[in-house]
Formats: sequence, structure tokens, C-alpha cells
Amino acid sequence: MKVFSLSRFKVDESNMSLILAIISVMISIIPMAALYFAVNDQAKDTLTNTLSRDLEEKSFLIKKSVERYYRQRMIDVKNLSQADVLETNNLPEIAQYLDEIAHNSPSFVDIEIATLDGQILYNSSSLNEKGRSIYEHYTQFKKLINEAISSKQGKVFISPLTLLDSGKLGNLLVSPVTDDSNTKVIKLLIVEASLEPIKILLDEINDVETEFKNRVSLIDNHGLVMASSDDSFEQNKIFPILSFDQSLLAKIQVQNSRRGSLIFFDDKHKQPTTAI
Repeated sequence: MKVFSLSRFKVDESNMSLILAIISVMISIIPMAALYFAVNDQAKDTLTNTLSRDLEEKSFLIKKSVERYYRQRMIDVKNLSQADVLETNNLPEIAQYLDEIAHNSPSFVDIEIATLDGQILYNSSSLNEKGRSIYEHYTQFKKLINEAISSKQGKVFISPLTLLDSGKLGNLLVSPVTDDSNTKVIKLLIVEASLEPIKILLDEINDVETEFKNRVSLIDNHGLVMASSDDSFEQNKIFPILSFDQSLLAKIQVQNSRRGSLIFFDDKHKQPTTAI
């Protein structure tokens, strides 16, 4: 018959107690750990969703403000092109009128009136421009100019972003000038509009919304920076993160076709960013 010594029995009992204690601790820790990670993930999701909604609201307001800015500039140019004085051949009066408009319109950097063959009759910012050809001055926009000449009264054509004579980034707005009958195109009105008012808008958001400080940028459909509250982002240059993620621009373009936001992490701040 096999006999167990008392000391051996005690050792076995001690080991069993240790094993049971470990099992008890594991049974307690595993649910707590699972609960921790579940709650932690839920908190992260809640924070991300809250940030997403907040960013979406701000982005939507900025988008609407920019659209309103361009819509108003097009209305301004449309009204300007229909001024009676532009129908005449009285250059001194035309010059005075354009100078007054340019002086009282911060958005307009330069205003020109030209003949249908492209000869500049007057330029509000430089007398040296008189007699030059708009086809040579705006070589890349020949098609746009010809479309304006072939159009009707009230039509306004806007160019892609371009570097203006002032050295600032902006757009060219072109509209035909018609005669008394409002049917025959006799001249061409060309206005250079700056993006500075949009930059001011972004700076205002930068001052009011401290959580977005230096983090609001406006890019065009080609991924070029139009304006930014972050001075390290150069105008008319590719938005930095798009240099690293070529597919992101396509995602943003798709997102722009509907209301909503696209959340991603930028390469500079390593923080959630929204595109709308």
C-alpha cells in the first residue's frame, strides 16, 4: 500500500491554493479588462463622432461662406458690365467709373475694359497696360475670353486659380459688354478678384474657434491650397497630406457631391481632420 507523507500533502495543498488564487484573479481581471477596452473604444468613438459633427458644422459654414463670396462677386461683375457708361466711347468717363469701382471694392484688384480684338482700352491699376493685348496678357485664358465674347449680356465666366498681376492668388472674371440693344457684344470687361477676403474669413474662424487655430484650409478640386490659416501651407501648392495619400483627393471629391464629412489623420498634427 502506498503511503503519502504529511509534508507532501501540505505541499500539494499549497500549490492547489496558489493555482486557485491565480484562477480567481484571472476570472476577475479578464471581464474587467474586456470592459475597459470596450468602454475605451466606445469613448474614442464618441469623441471622434463629436469632433466629426463639430468639424462638419464649421466646414459647412465655411463652404457656404466661400460659395456666397464667389456668387456675390459674379453678381457684382454682371452689374458692372451692364453700366451705361461702358456702352459709350467716352474713355475718360469709363476710366473714372472703373477707378471708383476698384477703389470701393476690396475684392477687385484690377478692372480692365478691352475691345473685341483684345486691345486693352483702360486698366484701373496701370496706365501702361493700355494698348496691350489681353490674349498676350492672359495667354492661358484665351478660351475663356473667346467664350465671353461669344456669349450674351449678363454672362460671367470665372477662371481657375491664377497668379494675379499683384502677385496674389485669385480668379479672373470675364463678362461681355453690350450696346444699347443689349444684344450685340461691343467690349469685354475683365476683373481680377483676390482671395484675400477668404483668407480674412479663415483668420476670423482661427481667432474665434481656438480648437481650429492654424488648422483651417481651403483647397480646390485639384488639391491646391486656395487659402489657409496655417502660414506654412503655400497658396497654389498641393495640400501637404495629398502628396502622401494620392487617393485622398478622390475621396474628398466624391464626398463633395453630398453633405457630410470625411475624417482622416493629417501628417503634420497627427489629429483628426475633416474635409467637406
